[in-house]
Amino acid sequence: ILCLNGKQDAAGHRIADTSTELVKGRRDTYLNCEAFFRKLHKAGKCTSAIIGKKIYEIEHTEVLPEYAGVMLYVLKKKHRQLINRGL
Repeated sequence: ILCLNGKQDAAGHRIADTSTELVKGRRDTYLNCEAFFRKLHKAGKCTSAIIGKKIYEIEHTEVLPEYAGVMLYVLKKKHRQLINRGL
């Protein structure tokens, strides 16, 4: 049902390799989070309050965005770092 081993056509030939698509999606999500942090830092708004607000928004949406787990992991890691630094 989940097609975790890839998608196949009617003849049984593999069309898409899901494992590499998952890795690419996770990597892209991580890079998007890093770009978000750079943008906040450049604007001087990279604080634990802003990151905490973003975490809250993601956790309380009705439909989670794609790769929300990766996004939340990276955001929470940065949130802890900022709290430890007193920001």
